[in-house]
Amino acid sequence: RDAYTIGVLTDLSGPSRTDGRGQERGIRLAVEEFNARADRPFDLRLRVEDDGGEPERARAAALALAKVPGLVGVLGPTLMPTAVAAGDELTVRGVPLASVVADVPAGQMRGQETRTTYFQPRSVHDMMTVPFSRYLTAHGARRTAVVEDRDAGEYSWFAARNLERYPPSGDQGGTVTVHGVERDDEDFGPAVRAALATGPQGVMYVGSSPRRAALCARALRDQGYRGPRGTVEHVLRPEFLTAAGAAAEGWYFGTGYADPDGLPKAKRFAAAYRKRWGLGGTAPVDRFATEAYDLAHWVFQATRAAAANHAGSVASGVRNSLAQTPYQGLVKTYSAQANKDTPTALLGLYLWQVKEGAPRFLGPFDEAARKGT
Repeated sequence: RDAYTIGVLTDLSGPSRTDGRGQERGIRLAVEEFNARADRPFDLRLRVEDDGGEPERARAAALALAKVPGLVGVLGPTLMPTAVAAGDELTVRGVPLASVVADVPAGQMRGQETRTTYFQPRSVHDMMTVPFSRYLTAHGARRTAVVEDRDAGEYSWFAARNLERYPPSGDQGGTVTVHGVERDDEDFGPAVRAALATGPQGVMYVGSSPRRAALCARALRDQGYRGPRGTVEHVLRPEFLTAAGAAAEGWYFGTGYADPDGLPKAKRFAAAYRKRWGLGGTAPVDRFATEAYDLAHWVFQATRAAAANHAGSVASGVRNSLAQTPYQGLVKTYSAQANKDTPTALLGLYLWQVKEGAPRFLGPFDEAARKGT
């Protein structure tokens, strides 16, 4: 049989190593299952490089992977800077790069205007406010207070402005008030006090720091607020749960990743993942592992098409197939158009809530928002 190589370039030792581990494990399981099939049309090899979350290491790793014989694509960057550094090297060599974690804004990676080589089939971080906003709308909230953590820079500024423009229950007269906390200020008390003075029916923290979000959660609890409160994917980390303590209970989160235990189609994967990696029956599957498993299968589909068409360069054939042909995965449909139109981007959004001290998956955001908890 012919053999092709899939590269995994991800963070296994740096600040986003948890997400890197989930991706690497999900992709490895997919490759092992593929190679175990007697009817496979070719063999697949896996080459893993750890970028440590550092752009220069990602660049060097991309150059090393580009020299591997039979390379058909590279998967796995966890951060925008590492994805861009790797992509700049792989684009000029015609090697496709894909990630279900990194969020690279349009225009940041060179060469994509003339030939798409970077594929990002995830909802962008700017959309992570949508799930909780939809929850508030579904439950009739007319007044929403937003705590804008300016430590997050442009991200929180754009999120707050977007919520002002498109408030929860906007078509029914809903309004948003914004209450800022400066980046060098550790006291969320005054902003929370001002927010609660508006009589909100929901409070949203927009920022990127789990620790600072915990300060906001504690301030809300200390000042007696028990209504709906929520935030975004950046915050849903163990650090938030630890630092917020009891104040984390009940918080909602919008994310771009799902829990396979909550999706009927993904239950077999969840069982296989736990068995492969020696996890207990109730241990959570690493976040982004399911999406990475799907991503690998999308590349398998593209490799089959390229090999069947006898493409002169299989990597080029894989790139063309990814650009043209979607893949129906366990979680959602994966497509090169994932962030080029709003309806498609919304398909990858989910709602979670902290219950009894742990994150619980509520489901695809629209359905979960209507059902409530």
